[in-house]
This record gives sequence, structure tokens and C-alpha cells, in this order.
Amino acid sequence: MQRVTCTSCGKAYDAEKAPECSCLQPVRTYRCPHCAGCFCSAPKSVVDTFWREASEEMWQRRRARAASIEPNAPPDVIARPMVLFADDDPTGRAIAARVISALGYGVAVAEDGQQALEIARSYKPDLIITDAFMPRLDGREMGRTIKRELPATKVVVITSVYKDPRYKHEALRDFQVDAYLHKPVNPTELRTTVRKFLA
Repeated sequence: MQRVTCTSCGKAYDAEKAPECSCLQPVRTYRCPHCAGCFCSAPKSVVDTFWREASEEMWQRRRARAASIEPNAPPDVIARPMVLFADDDPTGRAIAARVISALGYGVAVAEDGQQALEIARSYKPDLIITDAFMPRLDGREMGRTIKRELPATKVVVITSVYKDPRYKHEALRDFQVDAYLHKPVNPTELRTTVRKFLA
């Protein structure tokens, strides 16, 4: 048993029996059975402490989720319109792939900015949703390159940095992306964004 105190309602519950939340977070947490809240929006130290003290069963669940991502379909058979989702967290990629494919769109995933750029050049996606900070190539820089090479492709960057409208405007101008999503992104926001750009 792994007891956890809900940061929303303050009640304790067994995380090993709780369902995972559906937030698009680098590391997802678990839903409280009392209020259905998770602790994804809690300070990073809370999540870090949870995983530092996590049982082997919790780690097995986390590894199983990360391993559930399917490889990208070839460019000539993937459904269109198509979304490329880039994130260095395997859990985030897996959740996003399921959410997007459930809408009926084709989806490919990339684990860093350089891989996303290579996939984009081959697949020519209609929409790219990318984490801002990734290894090998920054998601924002990757987005700027894509807008130069594939101007019809829409690019949305996920970040926790640009929350003030003034900074968001500067970021949209400087990196030439079409929109920003704030972390943590939940499936409802992801669905709304995909439909907005692909409708």
C-alpha cells in the first residue's frame, strides 16, 4: 500500500489502487477516489517525493505505460489529416497518441526536437504539437525551422514559461509558432487544440 494525501481535498488514499490521471505531464500522478483530483499541479517537490518513495508496483505501472507506445505508421499509410506530437517523456507521448488517434486523425510521435524535425520532413504533418524544451533540438527552434520549410504546417508549443500575455506575444513573434499550450495539458485541451487547427 502506498498512502498519499490528496492536495485538493486533503484526504488520504491508496495510490496503488487509484487510477492514473490523464494529464499530459512528464510524470503523471493518480486520481483521488474522494474528489477525483490529482496532484499534477502541486509543487514539483511533491511529485518527486511521491516517486522517490514509490513502491515497486507503482514503478512497474509507470514502466508498463511508457512501453505501450506503438511505432509510427509509414508516411504513405498514416491517416490524414495528421498530427506529429513531440515530447521527451514517453508517458506524455503515449497519452497524446491515444487522445489524437481517438479523434480519427493520424498521429506520429517523436522523442526529441531533432527526431521531430526529421519526421516532419518525411511525413509533412498538418499540425505539430511539441514540448518547448527537449534534448538535441529545442522544440521552439524546431518549430521555427518547420515554419520556414513547411509554412502550411501549424505548430503549437507546450510550455510552462509563457503565461503572461506580453511574453506569449513575444514568443509567438520570435518563434513564429501558431499557439502555445500551458503545462500541464489535459486531454480536453489537447482535443480542443487539435480540432481547432484541423477542423
